[in-house]
Amino acid sequence: MRKIPTTKIGEVLTDEFMKPLGISEDSLATKLNIPTDKVKSILQDNLVITPDLSARLGRLFGVSRNYFLKLQEDIIRRKTTDQL
Repeated sequence: MRKIPTTKIGEVLTDEFMKPLGISEDSLATKLNIPTDKVKSILQDNLVITPDLSARLGRLFGVSRNYFLKLQEDIIRRKTTDQL
């Protein structure tokens, strides 16, 4: 049976939120009040989502404050399970 690839935070942010709303990396950085390089690191999955960042993203995109934190936890759990 073929495994479904584990989604990445950057993919979810880009495909499900930023593209449909026409939000660029620079615009997201401005809206979140964080540096653009931090947004790029998030989108490249090189930065861990903190509770504060999850809350900011949640407010901006109209989802719960823990949405991105829980998504990240799920991704980590899946990666760990895949490695077993």
